[in-house]
Amino acid sequence: MIHTTVKLVNKEEIEELLLEMVKTAHDQLRGQAMLLNVKEEIDLFVATEGHDTFEDVIQKNFMLNEDDEIIEEEQYRLLLNDLQVAFEEMYKTTGLFDYFPAGEYMVKGEKRYQPNEMVATKGMYSAPFEDCLVVLH
Repeated sequence: MIHTTVKLVNKEEIEELLLEMVKTAHDQLRGQAMLLNVKEEIDLFVATEGHDTFEDVIQKNFMLNEDDEIIEEEQYRLLLNDLQVAFEEMYKTTGLFDYFPAGEYMVKGEKRYQPNEMVATKGMYSAPFEDCLVVLH
């Protein structure tokens, strides 16, 4: 699932960790009426801030200096950008969230346009608009 410009020595480990983060987000959001803008609210950098395991797993792919900091900073930035794309894709494809691509939707007999990709916990919304919350019985 992850496609990167950086050759990874532990691709499966990184995929598992990202998937675990998506599942954790799902568990935290389950039952909450919340639409998330894919490009603005699904942020790998925020999700991994202070996440020691993530940092350790990523560092396995790089040479470190004497202070255990990654030497190839540009490669590191490229990898994080690639992982951001993979993280967003996981939200859209795991089946834990409903994915609403940008585009036109028919809502209550009227055409509406959503300019952004959105996700919501599975079954909470019928379309990517606040007034399309599915009433749970």
